[in-house]
Amino acid sequence: MRISIAITIAMAGLAIAGCQRTSPGPMPQQQAAVLPPPINPAPLGGVQSSQLPPPSATEFPSAPASTTPDPAAANQAFETAAASAPAVSREALLGTWQTAVNGGNCQLALSLTQWTGGYRAASLRCPGEAANIASWDVSGNQVVLNDRDGNNVARLYQAGAQNYQGTLSSGGSITLSR
Repeated sequence: MRISIAITIAMAGLAIAGCQRTSPGPMPQQQAAVLPPPINPAPLGGVQSSQLPPPSATEFPSAPASTTPDPAAANQAFETAAASAPAVSREALLGTWQTAVNGGNCQLALSLTQWTGGYRAASLRCPGEAANIASWDVSGNQVVLNDRDGNNVARLYQAGAQNYQGTLSSGGSITLSR
């Protein structure tokens, strides 16, 4: 019993000691910040105004050429390049690809999971019609990318090691690379 009383008194003493102020004295006053001298305003000059001459027709640039892809021309160029392309294997295409679609960039993941129209594909932040890519397969020496309904979105051929080039069904360009 004496030990428990001694421990209780010691604990109470520690608690009371913790409530005392132990700082050495009053806090020192901070000195006022020294401000830089004020900046002189910019001198006011005269402002001139006059009427501009009317624009002439030669001052305007010519209209840019049409950037709308021509599906027929793109298809012809694709067929010519794809005819001499090497054979493609499904295993070589597995994984994630950096994808360029009509100047935009995204990723395309290809797996061997069976899916409508071939094997499962997932487009990651792809623009336009490439966002609809849901499946893929190999047909001869071409890679065929389809949407959820099995409609063709793009066809590609091997343009180099780890590089595939092709056209979208709308005639735009698409490239896969690692």
